[in-house]
Amino acid sequence: MKERDLQTRFNAWLRNRWQGGSAAFELKICHEESMPFSEVKEHQVRNLQIAKHGSLAYKIPDVGMDQKPFDCIFLDKVPAYVAVMFHKRGEKRVYLIDVDIFALEAETSARRSLTPLRASQIGQVVIVE
Repeated sequence: MKERDLQTRFNAWLRNRWQGGSAAFELKICHEESMPFSEVKEHQVRNLQIAKHGSLAYKIPDVGMDQKPFDCIFLDKVPAYVAVMFHKRGEKRVYLIDVDIFALEAETSARRSLTPLRASQIGQVVIVE
């Protein structure tokens, strides 16, 4: 599975099951036993935190052949998550980790990576079909 496949499944889950209102997500798929915290780039964490604690305006680029839904989006104090799937054949679990908890874990963990066990302890599990 590739990240674009996860994106398709996650988008379907959001449309059909998410009841949290507007939110921001950074999706990651990990094919190893653990995901290095560095996989979530500093600018991604920073922008998720801005969306959560302040206001984030983002211009959607005019690129590619697909029609974009509109020109820009504005997020104001919305929930923000790092969403991680540890991919194994048939895996359907995604761990939603609040961006502030993820940032704290990356800063204070004795490890340099996130394991599925730790993700289950600091996040919530959702099932994407």
